[in-house]
Amino acid sequence: MTNFLLGITSLLLCLSCTAQKGTLIIKKKNKSLFRYWAGTEIAFQTENNVWHKGKITRLTADSFYIKPIKVQYHLMGVDTITFPMEGYRHTDIATIPKRGILISNANGGFEIIRSAGHVHFFWIKGGLLFKLGAGMYAAVRMGNTIGNEFNWKKEQGPLLTAAGVYAFGVLLRKLYKPVYVIGKKYRYQYINISD
Repeated sequence: MTNFLLGITSLLLCLSCTAQKGTLIIKKKNKSLFRYWAGTEIAFQTENNVWHKGKITRLTADSFYIKPIKVQYHLMGVDTITFPMEGYRHTDIATIPKRGILISNANGGFEIIRSAGHVHFFWIKGGLLFKLGAGMYAAVRMGNTIGNEFNWKKEQGPLLTAAGVYAFGVLLRKLYKPVYVIGKKYRYQYINISD
């Protein structure tokens, strides 16, 4: 009797299992960066600079369907809101966030949350450390001249150095991109596994 029940349970489990049918891969040349299949969460930006995030419900050779989920934090707890399914073509993906970048709902839509996630060296990559350091150095140099007559010839070198470091921080901020842009360097590929 036990073997019979165990056999029926095993048969029902085998019948309820479904195989993965396809995978969407984001690649840089021949190296795979991300793999997505039905049941995984994807965050991407379309050409009109709108972020989308949700769990993939269905993946086909030319399109995919997601179920957007938003998590709202309140004083009395957390609410999870699910929205109707949305469909997109693979060509709708314009950018994918880099690893460690958090895409979450804020201001009524999804956007990059710079204060969260696991971003390595964001303070340096984004130029914030250079801008703060240059500003503090210039403020200290100017503060030391209070009560004395300001001598431009003496302070010219340090203040120009501070301005150069600040400009370097601004340049880093302009060049830093927390996303992979799909195009020449990065591309997507669909692999059908069901065959």
